[in-house]
Amino acid sequence: MSSKYKRKQKIRDPKRVFIFCEDSKKEPQYYEEYSEYYRIDQAKVTIVRRANSTLSSPSHIVNEIRDYKKDLRKKYGQLVSRFEFWMVVDFDKWGGNLQEAISACHNNKFKTAISKPCFEIWLLLHYDDLAKTNGRTLTSKKSINTKLIKYNLSGDNKKDYFGRTKEAIENAKRLDDNKEGAVTNGVGTKVFLLIEELNKLIIDR
Repeated sequence: MSSKYKRKQKIRDPKRVFIFCEDSKKEPQYYEEYSEYYRIDQAKVTIVRRANSTLSSPSHIVNEIRDYKKDLRKKYGQLVSRFEFWMVVDFDKWGGNLQEAISACHNNKFKTAISKPCFEIWLLLHYDDLAKTNGRTLTSKKSINTKLIKYNLSGDNKKDYFGRTKEAIENAKRLDDNKEGAVTNGVGTKVFLLIEELNKLIIDR
């Protein structure tokens, strides 16, 4: 048979996403449930549970990503260059340590999803366009949680948040006052960048 009639083999996309969270419970659970809810290819996304939950500083997370990537390279070789590694942390308490970690991520081509002051700002953006309100004054986790309570949420990610993801992304983009940087200047979150990457892996989009 002429070669022009041979069936072309489908090239498998080697891209994979590995997520490393500062928080050891709430945030990993959020991303795991998000992947399940939106039927994201489970072979493409790994939420890496940290071996030591007490070592949660950004610098420790960067070191964990380095070690994890090194182990993956032994198995996958050069394919690892197509993998994405995300550091997901809060801004609120790390100061200079965070800036050093951001620089390390940049140098190692790791990606970052940083919330300022905390992850809960991402949850609030599912309900509130903070760019149009006085949301920029919500500079503490306590003040954000107080505002979240007003929406009478159930504590279930699937019921409370996932169906409103599009709104959260749009609200986060409007609030982002530092498009090129890793951290917003004021209150905000870059979590939407990670969510957009995960959405590319939804099965049967």
